[in-house]
Amino acid sequence: MQEIAEQICIFAEPRQLFPARATVDKPKMNTWSDIAVFLAVMRHGSAAAAARHLGTNQTTVSRRIERLERALSLKLFEPGPRGAQPTDAARRLLPDAEDMARAADALLGHAEAIGRRLTGTIRLTANATAMRYAGGLIRAFQAAHPGTDFRVDTEARTLSLEEGEADVALRPGVRLSGDTLVARKLLDHPWGFYGSDRYLAAHGVPTSFADLAQHKLVCLSGDHCLVEPIHTAQSRLPPHGHSLQIESIHGLIGLLRADEGIGFLPRAEGDLEQSLSFCFSTPDLVQGLWIVTSREGHADPLIRAFMAFCAQAMPALRRELPPEWYK
Repeated sequence: MQEIAEQICIFAEPRQLFPARATVDKPKMNTWSDIAVFLAVMRHGSAAAAARHLGTNQTTVSRRIERLERALSLKLFEPGPRGAQPTDAARRLLPDAEDMARAADALLGHAEAIGRRLTGTIRLTANATAMRYAGGLIRAFQAAHPGTDFRVDTEARTLSLEEGEADVALRPGVRLSGDTLVARKLLDHPWGFYGSDRYLAAHGVPTSFADLAQHKLVCLSGDHCLVEPIHTAQSRLPPHGHSLQIESIHGLIGLLRADEGIGFLPRAEGDLEQSLSFCFSTPDLVQGLWIVTSREGHADPLIRAFMAFCAQAMPALRRELPPEWYK
């Protein structure tokens, strides 16, 4: 046990076995701040000018340069008639110091971006037609804010923003009113009359409301009758005795595919149906698309940023839509 104890003492205090070397500690430079002072003197030509740039005094600048020189064991500046004259060593170190400055700026920029980055989940509600626009907006927003997730609801019923059932809605409408919501209009979406290729080949293509008197019509009913531009279009229909009513757009599309007549559809729906052909429309048969949130939702920076992003991105998206939609 005694031998073991002696061995432990030997390894615990190795300096007792080997003579200590005499060392002189170098002063340590204060990391980036000393280099920043060095760069300021190099760029402005004197300690006094560097001090003004840095918002300090000349004595502090001189003391920091002396400390850096001791840490590097190099003479960096010599006094001259026009201020501090850099030595050859200073000029050779300048590129490395500038690299450090760029790295420091990049770090600060990255830190600021992290601080500004918005994260969280946005609960978005939209009908099927509005979702044809929302897909591109969601992807673009997530590219700018990778920490954002979306939960999308396309229920037929309207979810309440005021009661917290959703955060943001894409809603169609000519106008939105009320003081409990915050809304921004994104675009006007056109509607038009469509028929199946077989029906149109057999009965002709209507090009006006007057022509519809000679055709079977498939009309949306129920709450759709209160929606513009459906209400406007149906109020202009000529008298006719061949009308079929249905309460859903997708049901209407199914009846048109079955050659049941002419129907009124959003162009984002009708133009995608290969078996249907566009007949006609008028410039005022458009429906606004709005992005909407509650006042509480608008107080959330993430929700507010998404709404602003959609409004800014929509003009570019609008230019990608078929130009014939807006003739």
